[in-house]
Amino acid sequence: MTTFPARGIAGVLLDRGADERVALVAAGRSLRYGELRPAVAARAADLALPPRSLAVLTGPAGIEWIVSYLALLDAGHIPLLAGDDPGPLVEAWHPDVVITASADRVAVDRSPRDPRRVEPQPDLALLMSTSGSTGSPKLVRLSHRNLASNADAIGAALGLTADDCGVTSLPLHYCYGLSVLHSHLAAGARIVATTASVVDPCFADAVRTHGVSSIAGVPHTFDLAEAAGPDRILGPSVRLLTQAGGRMDPAAQERWRARAAANDAEFVVMYGQTEATARMAFLPPRLAASCPGAVGIAIPGGELRIEPVADRTDGVGELVYRGPNVMMGYATEPRDLAEGAVLDQLRTGDLGRFDPVHEVFEVVGRTSRFIKPFGLRIDLDVVESRLESVLGPVAVTGDDEQLVVAAPAQDREVVAALVGDLCGLPASRVAVLTGPVPRTAAGKVDHGALRHAAAAQEARLRSSGDAGSGARPVSGILAEILGRTSLAPEATFVSAGGDSLSYIEASMRIEQVTGALPDDWQHRPMSELDEIAPSPARSRVDTTVLLRAIGICTVVATHMHLAFFPGGAHLLLAVAGYNLSRFQLGLTQTAARVRAAARTVGRVAAPTVLWAVAMSLIGREYAGTTIGLVNNYLGPRGHEGGAWHFWFIEAFVQLCLLVTALLAVPGLRRLDRRLPYAFPLALLAAAVALRGITVAGLDDPLNLRFRTHGVAWFFILGWLIQRSATPVQQVITSVLCAAAVVGFFEQPVREGFIVAGLVLLTWARTVSFPRRFVPAASSLAAASMWILISHFQVWPELYPRLPMAVAYPATIVVGIAIWKVAESVPRWLRRPARVAPPKRLVRLRDAELRAATS
Repeated sequence: MTTFPARGIAGVLLDRGADERVALVAAGRSLRYGELRPAVAARAADLALPPRSLAVLTGPAGIEWIVSYLALLDAGHIPLLAGDDPGPLVEAWHPDVVITASADRVAVDRSPRDPRRVEPQPDLALLMSTSGSTGSPKLVRLSHRNLASNADAIGAALGLTADDCGVTSLPLHYCYGLSVLHSHLAAGARIVATTASVVDPCFADAVRTHGVSSIAGVPHTFDLAEAAGPDRILGPSVRLLTQAGGRMDPAAQERWRARAAANDAEFVVMYGQTEATARMAFLPPRLAASCPGAVGIAIPGGELRIEPVADRTDGVGELVYRGPNVMMGYATEPRDLAEGAVLDQLRTGDLGRFDPVHEVFEVVGRTSRFIKPFGLRIDLDVVESRLESVLGPVAVTGDDEQLVVAAPAQDREVVAALVGDLCGLPASRVAVLTGPVPRTAAGKVDHGALRHAAAAQEARLRSSGDAGSGARPVSGILAEILGRTSLAPEATFVSAGGDSLSYIEASMRIEQVTGALPDDWQHRPMSELDEIAPSPARSRVDTTVLLRAIGICTVVATHMHLAFFPGGAHLLLAVAGYNLSRFQLGLTQTAARVRAAARTVGRVAAPTVLWAVAMSLIGREYAGTTIGLVNNYLGPRGHEGGAWHFWFIEAFVQLCLLVTALLAVPGLRRLDRRLPYAFPLALLAAAVALRGITVAGLDDPLNLRFRTHGVAWFFILGWLIQRSATPVQQVITSVLCAAAVVGFFEQPVREGFIVAGLVLLTWARTVSFPRRFVPAASSLAAASMWILISHFQVWPELYPRLPMAVAYPATIVVGIAIWKVAESVPRWLRRPARVAPPKRLVRLRDAELRAATS
């Protein structure tokens, strides 16, 4: 049994290295073990947390993250490791503190300790998430013994010594990535902390500069490296490549094994689960050539066995593991943290067999219907059940390469979009069959026949040219839109500086190539977006795109007296609030939110002001209050002279700045993060009450309909819609939409139009739309701001010369043309002064992101 100091795993990780040896290296900075230990003690003292605090830790892999993590362990606290978005964990587990470690600072967000909290079990050291995108959220409870024994066992299995140097090629909140850190520190070795992808030249530079000797990856890590050039990770110092996180094709294993051997290195396949701390088996290199599909033997101190299962007489059974690294148990609610260890063995859920000749184990399937593409564990039964609740009878099968759905008589694109929502898989890894479900003679679904049909369909598409047509990668389109020469594979649209305005242009241009996009595409890495295959006739279009297109058309029609259909601008204000919540309020750092808000405000305010000034110079005079976007409070009450032309822009800019300032207050930001639905709900109640307050000089009807405090509730209602994540919340929000709008304007048509748009946005984040009409709708949406600010001057010039039926579309076309011209202006001219793009957020590389949830 592994022994460790009274300080638990922290002692194992901190006390093994010699003082003069380097422990951590990152971004030109290094810490020796003799410096790391006092740095950890100082960080623990600075945090000054109550005993046994539950601490969510988030941020990029770097020295500050590692020091904070070790400080929490050393002080006896319980880290709960989060990815880029700690919000769901914070909401579910109510931690005592949220620690965000960036490259050069640590932000600490404390919360009052709940007096009813249970005292965590004394040996509980760490909490890690294990749920996939289709599973119920739960945590794995890991003890000091689990962590220490696994660190030492992995070090022994791989022969790690103090002369080795590892690298954070995997995220540290993923069990495999964290075990790399643990095993190297336990051996007194070095760790290079980097956020660069394995395909990033910076990664190769780090490997060579710092003499990295060990690199870990999931299967897709090696796929990416193979595509970019194996030399990216096979530097002269590398002696060891390890692969886990899902099954790797035996042919790919053999290629990497040969490359490693040519580099005087070893390629070691490993097998593990979060429930066993990280890794529980490895395939010794001497057996790799003769046993290419095996997971190998148990790590030192562990034991594997095959337990028989019903209906199998071929030696296949469930793979069961026993060892000191088996978790204490799961936690699904805070009181579970007080429980002791409830397991002494782990039923892996994998079907395996034992090879008595070579004395190794291999995995041949799953006891439950799980697949693991990209290392992401997906329960096929859960996917099937959820699809059936929407579509009716379906059948779902697949393997670690592809998920297959048989959905008779359904729209292929709708099904693919639903699967993408449920599983987070790119379209290239989902096959949808719309014909009859094949069945065996016994009437059961023939899963083998389904997989065969999917393969045949893919071959037909490839031969017909519908797949792999060489369309321009999504990352290239987004780089052009965002004014970049290129985007790193791990970058996302949001992290690269995208906002609600560039989102419309981006989705429009990408959908022209790919058709349907996942709802959350703006948060997905470029490497994943580039895998989306072209789609057939229909697309899934973002609902906000359609609402913006419809809204601006109704605004122009009403102002031109073509048809009296008001309400479009107020609907657009709700869409603006929705997008603010979607693109900005989720950013964890205050500085990032402020930069994003400045960028958005600049992209709206600057064109409006420039237009107003230009119109004044040619005789269409606007008052100074209009040019300054403060007419709604400082200008005349009447509409003469176009004083109120830009009330929507004024309200949007003022509300965007107000909300950004509001959430810069730490206490309010903490409330918003803890109560993502209740917080905007409370603001909505306050805003609805505010709209009825009369103020001297502001009590005319414009007070309710056009001034910021009178229409703020539309903006907040959009915010609330975006936060409506469950059916119950969607029902409540729908009722509130109707209750708040009906009676406000005393115009039933106007109110009905607005309510219909809001309810649609509440229940349908995307809508199926004929692909041939997508460019027109997207152009209208993208150009909506320019159409709004220009049509006041355009249509009076056109209408006397053209019939209304021609003048109306011409007015819109002119607005689109102005937008096109504005978009052609160099990016640096259109960006707000001194607003730098946000620092690259740390995101996992392509499949590593998915692997982090397994």
